[in-house]
Amino acid sequence: MTALTATSGLALRPVMDLSDGRVVAYDAIARTRAGRLDDLGALESALAEAAAIASAPVLVHPAPRLLDDPAFEPVALAEAAGCSTTEAVFMLPSAAPGDHELRAACGRCAERLHAAGFPVGLAGVDPLGVSWPDVVGLRPVFLLMDPLRRDLLDDEAAKAALVGLLAFCGRLGARLIAQGVAGAADAKELRELGIFYGSGDHLHRPVVLDPRLAQEGDVVVPRSWFHERVVRRLSRATDDAPARLLPAPARPAVVDDRRLAVLLTEWAGRLSRAGDVAEVQQALADMVPQLVAFDRLAVFEADWDRFLLRPRVLVGEVLAPLVEVAYHLNVGITGWVFQHKLPYLCGRTAEHPEAAPIPDQGETDESLLAVPLVSGDDRLGVLDVWRDGADQFCEGDLERVALLGRLAADAWRAARQRADLAERVMSDTTTGLLNKRWWYELAPREAAQARRARSTIAVLLVDLDGFKGVNDSLGHQSGDRVLKQVARLLTAAVRSGDAVIRFGGDEFVLLLRDCSAEGALEVADKIHLSLATTCWDERAGAVTASVGIAMFPEHGSSLEEVARHADGAMYRAKALGRDRTACFVP
Repeated sequence: MTALTATSGLALRPVMDLSDGRVVAYDAIARTRAGRLDDLGALESALAEAAAIASAPVLVHPAPRLLDDPAFEPVALAEAAGCSTTEAVFMLPSAAPGDHELRAACGRCAERLHAAGFPVGLAGVDPLGVSWPDVVGLRPVFLLMDPLRRDLLDDEAAKAALVGLLAFCGRLGARLIAQGVAGAADAKELRELGIFYGSGDHLHRPVVLDPRLAQEGDVVVPRSWFHERVVRRLSRATDDAPARLLPAPARPAVVDDRRLAVLLTEWAGRLSRAGDVAEVQQALADMVPQLVAFDRLAVFEADWDRFLLRPRVLVGEVLAPLVEVAYHLNVGITGWVFQHKLPYLCGRTAEHPEAAPIPDQGETDESLLAVPLVSGDDRLGVLDVWRDGADQFCEGDLERVALLGRLAADAWRAARQRADLAERVMSDTTTGLLNKRWWYELAPREAAQARRARSTIAVLLVDLDGFKGVNDSLGHQSGDRVLKQVARLLTAAVRSGDAVIRFGGDEFVLLLRDCSAEGALEVADKIHLSLATTCWDERAGAVTASVGIAMFPEHGSSLEEVARHADGAMYRAKALGRDRTACFVP
C-alpha cells in the first residue's frame, strides 16, 4: 500500500482568513468522472497535489477504511508523493462516542505522523459534542467543524459552546475552521465570536484543474492560479527569543505639531533604512516618547504559526512579566485591535470587558493606546502604549501614534520582504535547500571560521545514480518529487548546524562542521541506508547515490578545492559500481 498505484481527481476548496480573505489552506474534495473513487487513490491524488501546489498546505482526508488497515503507512504515501511536512495536514475523522476502534486507529496514525513531523487535524467536529480527550490526544493544528448551521449562531447556548471550543483550541494552539460560510453575515458573526478561518461558497467555490472533473459550482483554474493567490503562510514561525526589556524614559520629550512634520520625514527615512525587522521594532519604540507622554510601551509581533502575539520590545520595568509571555491573536484589547485593524483609545482598561491583565499584577488604573501595525493586507503586530490613571490620552494622541504605526508597519513589511528575498536567493526553489550561490558567497567564511577555531570540515558530494532516466521516462514533475524527498533524507542525516546544498541537477554537497573523517563516513552510511529503505514511486525504481568525501583543511586550502577532491572521489565511487562511498586519497 506504500506505492502510488491509483490516480483520481479532486477539487480544492480554499480555506480563508475571514477578516482579510487570504488563503491559509486548501481542503481536498474527491472528484471522479464515473464510478466509485478508490479511497487510496483519493489520498494519493491529494498528496500529489499538495506537493505540486506548495504555496499553502492541503488538508488531506484518509478514509476510516484506510486507518483500520494495518498496512496503511501515511508517511510512506506522503514521501512517495514528494509531499513535505509543510505541504499537507492529515485530517483524521472524529470518532462517534462508542467507536473505540476508529478512535484507536486515529491515535496510532497520529503517532506515526507526529514522529515524522507531519501535522494532524481533526475533521467533522461538532462544537456541541466534541470529545476533549480526543482533541488533546491528537494534538491537531486544525479543527474542521461540521458545515455551519444557522441555529448554531442563533442559539445562545450553542454560541457559548463555540466560544468554549475556541478557548480550548487557543490553549492547544489549534485553529478552528468553520465550513459552509454562506454569506457576509455568517462571516461577521464568526469573527465576532473569535473564529477567524472558514470555507464556503461565500468565500470561494471549489477549484478544479481538469474540466472533466468539474461539478456544478466548481471553478476550473490553471495550475498557475494557486501561485497567484494571496496566501497567509501559517507555517511561518517567528523565533521564540524573549522580548527586549528597556527602562521607561524619565521625561518623554513630546514635540509640538510643527516639529512633528519634520520628524515624520526623518523617521520615515530611518525606518526605511532599517536592516531587519528587529531594528524597525526598536526604532518604533525609540520614537514614541516624542509623540506622547507614557509610562510603558510594548511592541507585539504576530506569530501566525502559533496564533500568538509575541512581545518584542518592552519599555518599562513593570512589564518584565511579559518578557517570555505571549497572548493569542484574539485575546484582550490588543487581540481585538489586531483582528479589527483599528486604532483604539481605552480610557480605563480595568473596566474594559476584553482586558487581559499582565501576569503577576493586580488591577491597575491605566489608560491605553492600542495601534495595529498593518501594511497593505499584512497584519504584522500591535503597538500598546500605557499611562497611569484614567483618561490620560486624547484622540490627538491616538492619531499621532497611529500615524507612526503606519510608517513603522510599511518599513516592517519591507524589511521582512527583503529578508524573504535574501532567503529565496540563497535557496533552491525545488528542494528548499541552500543553493550554489550560498556556497560561493559563504563557503569562504566557513573556511575562515574553521581555521580560526582550528576545526575540520567534512565535505560530502552526493550524486544520484541514473537520475536522468527518471526525468526522461517519467517527466520533470516526478523527478522533482524524487529530488524533494532526497533533500529531506539528506537533511535528516546531518546535524542541525550542518549545511545541505543542492549544487545543481541531482548533485548535492553536504558541509559537516567540526566533523572527522569517521563521522563523515557514518553520515554517508546513513544516507545509503535511508535511500535503500525509502518507498519510491514504483516507476522510478530504486534511488541510490554515489558519495565522495574530502576533508578541510587536510585536503585543500579552500573549501572549493576540497569540494573538487570530493567530486573526484564521488566519480571513483561510480566507477567502482555506484551506490557506495569513496574517500579522497592524496
